[in-house]
Amino acid sequence: MNDREEMHSPQEQVFHTLIQVSHMHRRAVETEAEKLKLHHSQHMMLIYLAKSDEPPAQKDIANALEISPAAVAVTLGKLESEGYIKREASDGDGRRNRVFITDKGIDVLKQSRIRFSAVDALALSGFDGEELAALTGYLKRVKENLRGFVPEDRPFMPPPERRKPDKD
Repeated sequence: MNDREEMHSPQEQVFHTLIQVSHMHRRAVETEAEKLKLHHSQHMMLIYLAKSDEPPAQKDIANALEISPAAVAVTLGKLESEGYIKREASDGDGRRNRVFITDKGIDVLKQSRIRFSAVDALALSGFDGEELAALTGYLKRVKENLRGFVPEDRPFMPPPERRKPDKD
């Protein structure tokens, strides 16, 4: 422990460490995604498409991922140029595109899952099952305690079944 850490309360040290771990994990995952030539937003969009029961419209993607329709269009353009997705006009409305993930898109998601699992395994190496269960329990308690400030747990990425259908 260095002099700066000694000046912080135990609670501050916990959250400082938690934030550092979160940032380091995200950087490690993003580094692995970059090796696959995927940007974070592209990866999240592919995950969303893979989990969708039916091919969504671009507007549905924007709503679900809480990003602008323009950002969706740019990201889809890059994914389409790499062959990860395809867009087709909707049967009922030729102005609306439905977005489909391709086999190549599914494959890159499988590759990313393998790489991200390796990051997780390295991050948690040296912990036995009992320690992992305890750590998970502690973090869940912190999460529950924070409900006083943030009553509704908003998922990192809303699952497809929670998205609002497009009514246009």
